[in-house]
Amino acid sequence: VHSLAAHELRMIGLQSGHRKHDMIVKCRLVFFCLLSLTNCKGFSQVSTQSKNARVDIDLVTKEESLRFGQKLHDEECQIGFENYGRAPLIQNTPWSDDDFVSHSVGKRNAGPDEGEIVENSDVIFQSKNPLVSQQDCQELIDEARNEIASGLELLKDQAERQSNAPTNSELGEARVSTLPRGREWLREEMHSTFFPLLQNRFGVRANKLTLHDALIIGYGYFGSGSRSQPVHRDSSLLSLNVALSPRSNYTGGGTYFEALGHQLHQEQGHLTCHAGGIMHAGTGISQGERWILVLFVIDESRPQLARRCHFLGLDAQRRGQLSLAQSHFQASLGVHPNNHLVYKDLGRCFHSQQPPNHNLVFQARQCLAKTIELYPLDAEASLGLAKMLVHAKLTRAALRRLDTLLSFPSFSDEEFHSPETVWLPLKSLAWEARVLAVQCALQCCSSGSSELGSVLLPAAEQRLESCLKIAPSPYLESMMESLQKMKRKATT
Repeated sequence: VHSLAAHELRMIGLQSGHRKHDMIVKCRLVFFCLLSLTNCKGFSQVSTQSKNARVDIDLVTKEESLRFGQKLHDEECQIGFENYGRAPLIQNTPWSDDDFVSHSVGKRNAGPDEGEIVENSDVIFQSKNPLVSQQDCQELIDEARNEIASGLELLKDQAERQSNAPTNSELGEARVSTLPRGREWLREEMHSTFFPLLQNRFGVRANKLTLHDALIIGYGYFGSGSRSQPVHRDSSLLSLNVALSPRSNYTGGGTYFEALGHQLHQEQGHLTCHAGGIMHAGTGISQGERWILVLFVIDESRPQLARRCHFLGLDAQRRGQLSLAQSHFQASLGVHPNNHLVYKDLGRCFHSQQPPNHNLVFQARQCLAKTIELYPLDAEASLGLAKMLVHAKLTRAALRRLDTLLSFPSFSDEEFHSPETVWLPLKSLAWEARVLAVQCALQCCSSGSSELGSVLLPAAEQRLESCLKIAPSPYLESMMESLQKMKRKATT
């Protein structure tokens, strides 16, 4: 372990900027994996021929998980201050409530770090006036566009790739740390505008803030529009989004906030800021180009250990180390017991364990139920729980869960059919929930009374008609024929 760490640290010393950051991330993950192995009970007795050695790593303790989470935070802060410096201590800031439009997502909807933000943790702020000039916006776009093009040309010249993961250029985005002019501009604006504004809105101290990352993203850079993102949380305490393009340059776009149930838009040079833990997604565009600057801000005095332990669990889960993942998830819940995403990922862990058994399935269902209890808007959890209930032959319970999900305004027929609803992942979930609800209703009616059919079939018919309008198929048409037969039988 010590030899590996020494080698990696020597290599890191030869790098700079975002390359240095990437190597530090690699080093600490590899080092922690080996450290976990050395802490494993009976490690000296593990045979190199054991095929299950990687999966059977012993659980890390909560203290170990928290300690490594703190280490991640300290390293990110160090890199941020090295790249962008430290803002001065500020007593008074020039903004007031009249300078912003405010949107509240409600308490307990701002993520596990809600308590670490001094004030307004549940509020999304949008500036009423531009804070970045039109000239600066265009210069940032031009520099990012050139960086993306250069990265794509470099990929063409490479005979072999070291990783299958897409690069920033392939995603249509540029790290500001790689843009000479953009980096210097951002350093000045962070200290003079962005961090003082965050201090004014959220009660944090500007001199304690730094950047985990800063990206310029070009939606539609490759032409033919762009896809919407999945709903997610940011790897930040606070996030700040500046519109670099005029709204007239594209169709669609905006940022979808799940707790609001709709997108928020902004004009060129205006900004939106919010807690990084608020569930949101960038909305795709159907034509044109939409460029934005996104800042992921962390606070030196607020390590966000719940989020970081969750990240460690997700990383272990991706590597198939499910026991290790569960221990990190439990450590995260020890810091913040109401983190719905951790319960959902813990449920995935139980559901993925082999060989499956009744106890694991029950634990997975309990985790998804807890997810929904803490955050009823989690459509993925509701749909997943409904599928598990169907598999357990609890069809009526599954239908009740789907009825609740489809009662949300964002899943209404109006939203489902609206051409303005560009956020396609939501439409996809709504379509799948409707089809599953129809299947459940048909199954309940086939084995129930005619009175039950008179209650369930009208709603099922309406849902099926909605799906046929969106994506007609022979399978859905055959379901409609079965439904019509059941309706006739129920009335005779």
